[in-house]
Formats: sequence, structure tokens, C-alpha cells
Amino acid sequence: MDWVENGLSPWVDHYSFTFQGEEIKSPPVAFQVALWSAVDLLGERGGFVTVKLVAFLLTLGLMGAWLKQIRAPVIAWLIVLPLMVCLLQLRAQIRPELFSYAVSIVALMLYHRTRLRLTLGAIGPVALLLWIWTNYHSPIIGYVIFFGLFIDIAWRLIKEKGGAPEWAKWAGWGIVLVGVGFLNASLSHPVIGMLRFPAEWKFYIQEYGPPLAHLHFVWFYVLMAVAVLTLALSVKQRRIGYLLISVVLIYGAITMARMVAPAGLVVLAILAHLLADAWQSRRTSNQPSLPSWTVYAAVVLVLIPLLSGVQMARDFMRENRTSWSRFPDALVQHMIDNDLQGRIFNAYPMGGYLIWRLAPASQVYIDGRTNILYPLSHYIELLESRAVPQTLRETTDRYAIDWAVVEDDPYTLSLFQDAGYELEFADVEYVLLRHGPGTFELTGRLAAQPWCWNAGMEGRVRDELAQAVMQLPGSASMQGPLHLAAGFVGASNRVDWLNSIIADRIATDYARRFLIYRNLEYGLIDNALNLLSAVEVRSPRDYLTEAFAQIQGGDYRAAEQAVDAALRHRWVYIDYADVFLQYLILREIRRAGPFQVLDDQILQDLEKQIGDGPRKQSGPLTTAAFCASG
Repeated sequence: MDWVENGLSPWVDHYSFTFQGEEIKSPPVAFQVALWSAVDLLGERGGFVTVKLVAFLLTLGLMGAWLKQIRAPVIAWLIVLPLMVCLLQLRAQIRPELFSYAVSIVALMLYHRTRLRLTLGAIGPVALLLWIWTNYHSPIIGYVIFFGLFIDIAWRLIKEKGGAPEWAKWAGWGIVLVGVGFLNASLSHPVIGMLRFPAEWKFYIQEYGPPLAHLHFVWFYVLMAVAVLTLALSVKQRRIGYLLISVVLIYGAITMARMVAPAGLVVLAILAHLLADAWQSRRTSNQPSLPSWTVYAAVVLVLIPLLSGVQMARDFMRENRTSWSRFPDALVQHMIDNDLQGRIFNAYPMGGYLIWRLAPASQVYIDGRTNILYPLSHYIELLESRAVPQTLRETTDRYAIDWAVVEDDPYTLSLFQDAGYELEFADVEYVLLRHGPGTFELTGRLAAQPWCWNAGMEGRVRDELAQAVMQLPGSASMQGPLHLAAGFVGASNRVDWLNSIIADRIATDYARRFLIYRNLEYGLIDNALNLLSAVEVRSPRDYLTEAFAQIQGGDYRAAEQAVDAALRHRWVYIDYADVFLQYLILREIRRAGPFQVLDDQILQDLEKQIGDGPRKQSGPLTTAAFCASG
């Protein structure tokens, strides 16, 4: 949009404050213009749906044309189309590869059309397709397909004992096809870019790693069986090109989740061709009818993807009805309405959304343009900033970041509060934090550190609650502890009020934690333990709180087990305060008797970490220890 309407170059970054003005490598300009045109003509929803529908229909139509071209038998149609629908739904995001699926089918049609000839009429269209493809998006699939074509041609030349002129023509056309890959705006070759792609990305972004998340789909196992069948038929029919294509693409799909859909579509198309040849050979040689087990296997291969495709469609429709909650729509609207703009430290998945809604007034720290703009080191810096307080402070100071749009969870809130950010707004799943005084500072404090409640907060509760009711979405989890705090402050008898709370009716962990610490302050141990058992997502601090509650109740063995669970839990970050709290709790348990589960060495190690001074100054274990360590 900014290119078409404002003349901003799509090859330079305008939307992040971290890489502003840096080169963007091979942006999908044609796709972006097409998407903008559809949205401009039909509106946001209509444009997006139309682009996806056109891409799917084009891919399905071309697959149908391919099946007709190769004279595929009915069984091939029945196997290919249901699995194809599953694959298209698997990766249906509005991305450039939506149309690359169709181009992959065109590549196979050109492969078949060449009939292994090295003429201008046969290879010229291949070169033209690769040139168009490399300027549209990454043509890696195309190069894999045409690599198989040239292997087949080489095999033909070997069998026919082709002379030097034929081999020279083979090498010449090969050089032309490789060279076409450089004919794009950045003069960079996609295959070279793929070979240089940092393998470490797979450890950080799910789509670059193995497709483990797909294993819960029943049809995925059918796809695996189809892949094995394709390899077996390629070997049996001595289709070396198809065999190499299938091996490369199957390997790509096994090692990288984002390759499953594009690789799967090509493998399905190849299987259809192999089945067509096998069917034709069987008919011409008058072979006996197929054994009954093959019929049953074919029925399974057809029915499972067919039923799975329908179920996937229903699941996506159900998900779409609640998809609004996955985006900080109310948060962004709050920023627009109140003219809040500047540099935003953002959660990685929301970068593109924030650019779409807030650019150019605001800029983001990162978005989904990994590897074409942001290097791996920048993504690692993001992760470290989200885990280590000192790194976050260094990052926010270096870039002078005004805002943070991050996930709504207690650790993140506490992390940013330590870096000088306060709650400005809370949406369903995301929060807006301001560098400096925030509108809902108390709300954020209660959510992040409910153990630090004090009498000085009581006078602010009602005013902030009234403001929250007016401004925050009713579904925002932040409101829970604020409502409870108002009830707690207004209760004439706070013990009776705490006893009247039914744990099963408390909806959020934020609210549960607020009540847990208030019950502990008044010695209501059973209430606190009941609420702790209802916490849905436990943090290490929750286990330490349970240990404290068990100590207050006199059950030191249960307290020791809770500390053991805390030590086994994956801590995002552990600082001195957490170490000191562990020490106080373990010291109390050890005073009651020898450890049953833990080792004395753990307590000794903690003593060394905290030093002699604080250890000597520490008094009895009370709820105040949590705030002192928070």
C-alpha cells in the first residue's frame, strides 16, 4: 500500500526502528500489490477471502488439468484431491506461496510437456516460468522439479549414447536455467540463499523445524504412506527424475514444517502420474485384477483424508469465530483513539498486525520478515530481552522504546515493570505498557506481584476499578484481581469475606493468586492451598508459595516436595531474589528435620550464593519475604 499510494520502496524497511532503511531481500512485491488491489476493491475481509479463494481454485483447477493431461485413473483422483484439500488448509495463511502452489503444478506440466527434449520450444517455457517465479517469490520447488527433468534428460543421453553436441546443449540450457535465478531486483539467487539459510532458525521458529505439530492429524499418516508409495513406484518404474524430486521434497518436509504443504502437493502430482503409467501398463499387458487388499488400502487412503478435510474445515470455522481474541484489536484502537504512538517493543507474532494498524505513526521492534530483513542475531536478542531483566533494560534504553505490546502473563508484566514500564491498557491476550507512569499502574502491579499488596494501595483501588470498568474490555483478565481487591478493601470482616470465596468460581490465575496471598496473610492455609490447586498455569513462584503454605500448616514433607517441583520447573530467569526466597523456605524445612527428597548440598549452595550478610540478617519466614524478594 505504501509503495502504490505513497511511493515508498518495498526493498527498504520503513516499519521497524531497529532496521529502518536497511535492505529487504527479495520482498514479494507482486503478491503485495495484488493483495492491496483486492483489499482496495473489496475491503479488508472481502479482499483477503477473495485472494485465498482465487489461489485455491487456481491450484485445484491446475491439478485437475494435470490429472487430465496424464490421463490419471479414477483412483488417482480419489487419492489426490482429498489430500490436496487437507494440505491447502494446513497452510492457508495469506502469503505469497498461496499462488506458488499453482505454479508448482504448472512446472510439472512443463516437465511432462518437454518429453525430455532440449529444444527452444521445450526448455524456453521452463526458463520463462523460472524467471517469472523468481521475481514473484522463491522458486526453490521449481528448481527441484527441473533438476529432476535434467537428470532424466541426462539419463536419456546416456542410454542413447548422445554425442558432444547434445551434452553441450544439455549443459548450456542448464546454465541458462540457473542464471535465470539471478534475474530479479536483488540479483540474488534463491538456491544460494537457501543454502546460506541459518539452520539455527529451526530452534527458534516452529515452521522452520520438523513438522511434529502435524502428527495429531490422522490424514498426515496417510500422506506419509503416499510418500513411501511414490518412492516405491518411482524405483519400480525407473523414473529417476521423479525419484530425486520426491526424495529432496520429502526430506525438506521432514526437516521443515513449512515445506509440508508445497512438497506434499508436488509429491501427490507425481504419484498421480506414476499411478497413471502403472494403470496404463496393466491394461495393455492384460494383467490379472488387483488383489482385494489393494482395494481396501485404496479405500482407506481415500476416506481418511476426505473425512479429515471436512473436520479441518469445521475446526477452522470454529476457530475463526473466536480469532478476534488472538489480536489486540481493542488495544490498538485505544492507541489510535488516544494518539499514543512511538517505538513499540512487540511480541513477535504481532509485529505485522501492529504495522498494518499503526504505521507509519508507530514502529515495531520486529515482525515476521525474518531472514529477508532481520538476522538470526536480532531474534535471539528479542528472546534474551524477554528473559533477562538486565538485557531488557539495555535494549529499551538503547532504542529509547516508548511502548511494549506483549503477552498478558505475570512474568512478562513483572519483567517490564522492573525495566520502568507500567500498565496502560489490557486486552484479552495482550497488554500495552508505557515507559513511565501508566494509567493502570495498580492493576498491573496486582497482576504481576500480588504478594506485594499493602495498605497504601487500598485508597486507590476503587478509583482505578471505576476507570478499568469504563476503559478495559470486560474479557480482560486484569480486571479480576482489581474487583477482588475492591471487595477485600470494602469488607467489614476480611476473614469472613475470604472464607466466603468459592475457589471453583474464580476464573483467572491472576485473581486466584491475589486471593492466595491474602489468605496466607490471615493464616487461612486451607483456603490458600485450595486456590493453589486451581491455578491453571503454574510458575516456579507458585510452587514456592505452596511450600510456604505447607510450612505454615506444619506439613514439612509436602513443603519439601513443593520445593523439589519448583527446582525441576523450567525457570525463564532466576535472580537473586528468587534464590533468597528458596533459601528461606529450605532453611525452615531443614530446621524441622532432615530432608527426605532433597539434598543438604542444595541448601549449602544457596547459602554460598546469597552470602553471609543477608543470611544473618534474615528473620522468620513470613509472607513479607515474598514481596521483599519480588
